[in-house]
Amino acid sequence: MAKLSSDIDSLNSLKACLGRFPPPAPPVRPLEMGNIGTIGSPCPNPGNPGNPGNPGNPGNPGNPGSLGHPELCRRPCVYLVKGGCCRLGVSCNFCHHAHLALDSKLDQKQRRTLQKMTTCQMLAVFLPHFQNRAHQMGLLRQATPFICKLEEEMRSYGTQEKNIAEDRHIRRFHAALSRMSLATLAKHMLEPLSEEANQAFEALRENV
Repeated sequence: MAKLSSDIDSLNSLKACLGRFPPPAPPVRPLEMGNIGTIGSPCPNPGNPGNPGNPGNPGNPGNPGSLGHPELCRRPCVYLVKGGCCRLGVSCNFCHHAHLALDSKLDQKQRRTLQKMTTCQMLAVFLPHFQNRAHQMGLLRQATPFICKLEEEMRSYGTQEKNIAEDRHIRRFHAALSRMSLATLAKHMLEPLSEEANQAFEALRENV
C-alpha cells in the first residue's frame, strides 16, 4: 500500500514538472521552410496568376527566365521544382512555369559528334530542325528574323564544308534534335556565334 502511494506521488510530481514546459511546436513543412528569406515577391500562390512563381500563367511571365514559355524559356527554376520559393523572385533567370515534359538531351556520343563539327556544319544540321520546330509550334513568323540572322552567320563562313557523312550515329543525332525545344536548339547554335545572334534570340523570346 505504501509503495502504491509512493508511485502515485511520483507520477503527480512528474506531471507537475512537465506542466512547466510548453508543448512542442508542430513540424515545419518543406514549403514553409522555403518561404524563409524570400526576396522581391511573395511565394507561389495558385490563386494569384500574376505571381512570378505561379506555374499557370505563361502569358504573364513575371521574370526574365520565363519569357517565351514553354518553347523559348530557360530551364526550370530548381527552387520551385523542389517545392519551395525562389529567392530571386521577379529577377530570376530560370523559368517559373510548369514543364510537362523533359527536354531531349544529347548523350555522350552525340556530344562528341557535335564537338567534331565546324560551326558551319553545326548550323547546317541544327537550323532545319529549328525551322521545323518553329513551324510546328506556330512560331515561324516570329522566329523568321532570328532564322535570317543564323543564315547570315552561316554565309559568313563562305565555302567552308557544310555536309556531314550520313551514318547511324548521325541519324540518331537528328532524332535527338527533332525532340528538342526551340530554346535547347538555340542554346547549342548560339554558343560559338556573335553577340548580334544572341541579341536576336533574346528579341524573339520577348516577342513571343
